[in-house]
Amino acid sequence: MTITLHSLQYSRAVRIAWLMEELSVPYKIVRYERTDAYQAPPGLRQIHPLGKAPVIVDGDLVLGESAAILRALEQGAARDRVGDVMDPEHGPRISRACGRAKATLAGHGQGLYARPDQAEEYMTITLHSLQYSRAVRIAWLMEELSVPYKIVRYERTDAYQAPPGLRQIHPLGKAPVIVDGDLVLGESAAILRHVQRRHGDGRFVPEGDRDAWARHDEWLDYVEGTLMRPISAAFWARRNDSEIDAKSQGQLDLHMGHLNGHLAKRDFLLGDALTLADMQMLYALAMARYAGVLGDGAAADYLDRLLARPAVERAIKATGPIMPDG
Repeated sequence: MTITLHSLQYSRAVRIAWLMEELSVPYKIVRYERTDAYQAPPGLRQIHPLGKAPVIVDGDLVLGESAAILRALEQGAARDRVGDVMDPEHGPRISRACGRAKATLAGHGQGLYARPDQAEEYMTITLHSLQYSRAVRIAWLMEELSVPYKIVRYERTDAYQAPPGLRQIHPLGKAPVIVDGDLVLGESAAILRHVQRRHGDGRFVPEGDRDAWARHDEWLDYVEGTLMRPISAAFWARRNDSEIDAKSQGQLDLHMGHLNGHLAKRDFLLGDALTLADMQMLYALAMARYAGVLGDGAAADYLDRLLARPAVERAIKATGPIMPDG
């Protein structure tokens, strides 16, 4: 079946088209012109509820977020090249060679990655956590998995910035950052995926086919790739005692409506099971509540359910309050 790529003028769709050209994947383009205000036309909302691009339609799968689309395409190409093998730690598609390696290792009582109770030497992960930061996401996952870790905490400056000392850990002076042996890793989503692959045993990722993984990746990447921009605008408006600009307010209305509708009949983003995407969403909704834009709908109830989890309470105790008001 040919993939349909919905491409907005001057948009990120070039990333998707490039990969499909590299992989010689058959696809067709539906192009949309921007409005005079440089916005997406209303017709895109008939394809995706947020009216955004790029979006692909691949059979029954409708998928947004560039990174999620790229992963889904790459995994699909790998499946076509080497066969279809399900692995709970590495995603729905891995090579037959990886499957053979796991079978070989099984006779030695270990998998691809050693668990804490299976390895003689197990290095504790160090989590560098900035005050009021996204580090709570990482601590939450490690608390859920009972992964040993230690915290190095940094206070924000009076200007609400990270202190210079964080640049000794990561060149961008950002947080969260983990140090796991020789690996120094930033970006919340990348850290969550790394910890899950190494220690998760298939927990907190979806069970099911390639489409289920793609939808999970879309939600996981949506948080920072799309949702955080208008929420950050609202956050800084409150911090600076100013008004939210009209464009950001329009985006907030769109996204909050999308989340409230999606969560109205679900406990978590993907249904009944907690996933990495929920862990990524926690900080964003906590910031939205601080900024006064979360409201009282299903998304607020969902945030309260997340905050009530014992592992989240332990993570907040370790990293400190998520927002300045606690």
